[in-house]
Amino acid sequence: MTVVEKIVALRAAMEAEGADGVYVPSSDPHMTEYLPARWRCRAWLSGFTGSAGTLCVTREAAALWTDGRYFIQAERQLEDSGITLMRMAQPGVPTVEEYCANALNGCPPAERWHWTAPAPVCPWWNRWKKRWRKKELSCVTTILFPHFGRRGGRPYLRQKHGCWSRRARDFPPGELKPFAAMEELLAAGLYEPLTFTDDAGAVLAYAWQVVLPGQQAGLVDYFAVRSDLRGSGIGTRALHLLQAHYAPRLAALLLECEHPAEAPDAAIARRRIGFYLRAGARATALESRVFGARYSILQLPCGETLLPDGTLNTALQTLYSRMVPQPYYRGSVIFYGN
Repeated sequence: MTVVEKIVALRAAMEAEGADGVYVPSSDPHMTEYLPARWRCRAWLSGFTGSAGTLCVTREAAALWTDGRYFIQAERQLEDSGITLMRMAQPGVPTVEEYCANALNGCPPAERWHWTAPAPVCPWWNRWKKRWRKKELSCVTTILFPHFGRRGGRPYLRQKHGCWSRRARDFPPGELKPFAAMEELLAAGLYEPLTFTDDAGAVLAYAWQVVLPGQQAGLVDYFAVRSDLRGSGIGTRALHLLQAHYAPRLAALLLECEHPAEAPDAAIARRRIGFYLRAGARATALESRVFGARYSILQLPCGETLLPDGTLNTALQTLYSRMVPQPYYRGSVIFYGN
C-alpha cells in the first residue's frame, strides 16, 4: 500500500469507529530513542523514517511534526502523500496539541481520538489527559484499518474479523505460516492482506499477497472463501476483483496449489486447480517444493499479456528469498521448471 492508500484506509476505519482523529507518536511504552521494527508505527503509516516525528490524522487533514534535523528528509518523503509537514519551533507553526484542538474546534473528546501506545505507560497519554482533564479521554491500543490494524506499532490482521481463526480452518497445518513471520512481512511493507466484504461489512473471502517493489509478479499466499459461500461464485468474483486491484502494479499473480500427486486429498487438490483455471488462471510448467510440500504453480494474469515461465520462476525465487529466512531457505525451498 502507498501512504495515500494507508491514509484513505485509516480514515475509512475512523469513520466506522466514530473516531475524529488518530495520534501516532514516535515512541514505544519505554520511550526508546531508536525503536525496534515492531514499534515503527508512524514510519509505516506516513513514510517518514526519521527517528523523531509525530503524526496526526483527522478526517480532513494529516500533519507530521519533526525537528530541524529532518526538515529536508521529511519534505522529500512526505511529497505527494497529502501529509503536511509541520516544522517544529518555526514561527507560526502550531504545536501538536494546538493543532489537534483546533482540528476538533477546541473540543477533543478523547473517545473520538485513537492512540497507538498503551495508556498506562505512555507519557503522551498522561500529558494529553492532564491538558484536557475535563474531557472524557480514552486510549486504545489498536488503530483500526479496513480488515487490518496495528499491534505493538505494527500492522496486523484483525482477529476481530475472524481472518486469523479462519485461516487455521481453511488451510492444512503444513501450510500455516507462524503468525510472527506474517507480521514481519507486513511490517516490512511486503504483505498485503485484503478481505472481500458485503455492504454490511461481513467477510465473504480473503486473500493475502506478497508483493515486492519493482517485480512483475506477486504471490497469492492465502486465498479462501467463507465455507458457507463456496460454490456460490463468490470466489471467482473475488479473484476478478483481485486482478483488477493489482492490474496497475503487476502483470500477474502467482498461485500455489498442492500437487494432486502428493496432496493428502488428491480430489480436493484437483478441484482447487480446476477452480483457479475456470476463474481465469493459466497453468505453467513450474513446480515448487516448500518445506517438503509439493506445489503446482499457476499464474493469474492481471492484464492481457502472460508472463513466460522463466520470468515467473525468477519472480517466485525472489519472493521466497524475502519470505523465508536464509538459514531455512537453502535446501527447504526448491523450484522446478523454467
